[in-house]
Amino acid sequence: MNYYPINLNINKKKCVVIGGGHVATRKVIKLIECGAKVFVISLNFSKTIIDFSKKSKHLYLFKKKYEPCDLDKAFIVIAATNSKKTNIKINLDAKKRLILLNIADAPALCDFTVPASIMRGDLLITVSTGGKSPGLAKKIKSNLENEFGEEYADLINLIGTIRDKLLSDNAIAKLDDTALDKLLKKEILNIIKAQETDKLDSLLSEILGNSCSYNSLMN
Repeated sequence: MNYYPINLNINKKKCVVIGGGHVATRKVIKLIECGAKVFVISLNFSKTIIDFSKKSKHLYLFKKKYEPCDLDKAFIVIAATNSKKTNIKINLDAKKRLILLNIADAPALCDFTVPASIMRGDLLITVSTGGKSPGLAKKIKSNLENEFGEEYADLINLIGTIRDKLLSDNAIAKLDDTALDKLLKKEILNIIKAQETDKLDSLLSEILGNSCSYNSLMN
């Protein structure tokens, strides 16, 4: 099966996680990081989930057995239980409600899979094997983490700010792609990584003109 790649906006949306163990913990953390309102249904919760619930206003724990009504008004559902019977029940209940469902280690019952991911600010890199080999996806992710460092977050912020400023003036909007292409062809990534602000300011002025500097752009 080929999955259609998509990035979902789950900010402030109700996302239900059924299960409270190790796998559920990973799912909960990722959902919280993306701004979701997370409802966790389980008879037991990991210490990490309990600790997160004390810090987050958007994490709600319900110590109970799963019931179909737990899915009401959910945007997405993630099942992370050890019971195949329960997972099948959740699958049927989600289908009746037309809710997207993911079940850990059961891709045949899933509407979507969750890829291994790397985040560097607004840069998101995902790796998926269609649920066939999570171990391989994890290995590839590890290799990519070494290649794409935190400097990419700074680069994305800078490029985004430059693009917004260029496009804010319709008269120079056509310069956008040309200016950014020139900038990306330079050693800007290495300059950012080395935190060489003088070189960065010089490069920005060369490409954008008007004595442009990093501080003037970002402040």
